[in-house]
Amino acid sequence: MPASGPRGAPPPDLDIVTVVYRRELPLLRLQACSMAQFLDPAGIGRIIVIVNDVAEAECIAAVEALRPAYGALAAKLDVIGADALFALRPPEAGPHGIRQALRLWFAQHRRIYPFGVKRGWRGNRGWSVQQALKLAVARRGEGRMLLILDAKNHFVASVRAGTYLAADGRARSTMKVPGEKHWTWICGAFALLGASPPLREAPAPVTVTPVVVPRDMLLGTLEAVEQRVGPVEGFFARAKGDLSEFMLIYAHVTQARGAWPALFQPDLPPAATIFRRSPPEQIEAALHRVETGEAEILSVHSSQMDRLDQGVQARLCAIWRARGLPDDLFRQGD
Repeated sequence: MPASGPRGAPPPDLDIVTVVYRRELPLLRLQACSMAQFLDPAGIGRIIVIVNDVAEAECIAAVEALRPAYGALAAKLDVIGADALFALRPPEAGPHGIRQALRLWFAQHRRIYPFGVKRGWRGNRGWSVQQALKLAVARRGEGRMLLILDAKNHFVASVRAGTYLAADGRARSTMKVPGEKHWTWICGAFALLGASPPLREAPAPVTVTPVVVPRDMLLGTLEAVEQRVGPVEGFFARAKGDLSEFMLIYAHVTQARGAWPALFQPDLPPAATIFRRSPPEQIEAALHRVETGEAEILSVHSSQMDRLDQGVQARLCAIWRARGLPDDLFRQGD
């Protein structure tokens, strides 16, 4: 279960969560520096960095070496490997039955397969395991809310815990009418939890970070999923990509609590994001939002770092320099 704060003290408003593997360490350093520069420590509990890497101990050591980059927030950094996070699962959560046990065993021993070992936890696909980790983190920390980030996210303007909370204390959420892939994830999540999906044209929470979720809702989702499929790492490690952890949260909350817009304030601005396959016009739009002060978070996917043209690289470096952030990412390599 989540740890409690000091005796008699109310829980902090917000824990911050990032999942990382070795290739993303330069981006994590940028994120850390951006927190030191722009994040108000008030109301922040832990900054939880979860290592999702086949060489877990090596990656944990590399993340710990970045602790000074967090500045005044360094004491809040909580680095944990995937193994230790999954070990927080209580015995009653499974595995139950031979199928769940075998699925978990294969995920835990993925490194011994002769071919196709991946970069994530124990040689599994990092993207798949990352989804399990973003649910399992409900059992770590004590913040009332969790702000879930990716390593590609970094702050480019001043933020505080209250930035992600409505005046009435609800989490803020970004919503849009789902596209085809988004809709597939919604249908898969509702089906897994035995619920009927919402109307096709209804706005839904997005699957792109930042995402803010109350801890009790995240823990409820984790428990509901594990009740049906067993340990989340075993399930997601072998999933086929037709599920999203964020849509499972959406499905569980809608099923257990009611309409999403009544529980969340649906006005969180999206990050200015350069995705893995962003076309030039999308990259231009993201940079423009940051350069004109319209975005608080800028996101650059790690796979884009060696693909962006020199003009885009120069604009990114100028953005970082103007905000007192490291501007040497394009000289570091993978």
